[in-house]
Amino acid sequence: MLLRDLKMEPREREHYFDKYWVNLRDGSALFIQRAASTKLRYPVGTWFIFHAATYGSHSHYLATRYELDEFEAQAVFDHYLQFHGVTDEAL
Repeated sequence: MLLRDLKMEPREREHYFDKYWVNLRDGSALFIQRAASTKLRYPVGTWFIFHAATYGSHSHYLATRYELDEFEAQAVFDHYLQFHGVTDEAL
């Protein structure tokens, strides 16, 4: 599954990111954000991927760099989906 094909929740007026949650088998979740506002220091289309203990809980950043381009984010996303055994159908 490509990140760009996820049905991201559009940003709310007071937030700068589109978002998407992926629930993992162990009960934790991936929290994916994409910059969607020109009023932010990150360029539109910059990706962020976090790991959360549970859906909606405090997140920990997964990559070595904070902001990712689409190709870097796709690699991190693919790795964690494969590591946790998440299939495209589950998304």
